[in-house]
Amino acid sequence: MGREGHPDHYHSVTDFYADITNKEHAVPLFMSESLEPLGRQLGKNNRTWSNFTYTAVPSSKFTVHGVDTCPMAKNCQSEEAQSNSLRSRNYYTFLRNLPEPLSAHPVAGGFQPKMK
Repeated sequence: MGREGHPDHYHSVTDFYADITNKEHAVPLFMSESLEPLGRQLGKNNRTWSNFTYTAVPSSKFTVHGVDTCPMAKNCQSEEAQSNSLRSRNYYTFLRNLPEPLSAHPVAGGFQPKMK
């Protein structure tokens, strides 16, 4: 069931495989996504990485400009809003709206996105 008790009309299944021999630099190998709206398979998308090279991402890519002047919604920490953030893959919004500081969160292990 989707939000507010309505059935999901769109369903997608994603399988992702990576080489995690080096625990610090996982290498993507293959991803398959199956699109199944209304319970019928519409199509499949496959991606293969054959020549991926790890490169460190500059810390400037994690800087969010204007976040300090953006007003926060009153329901941003609600379970429904947080679930919607995860479902929509808005991970930054999810992490930003955790009810406790991220550094205290046991799963995050102290990760703090830079905000400007």
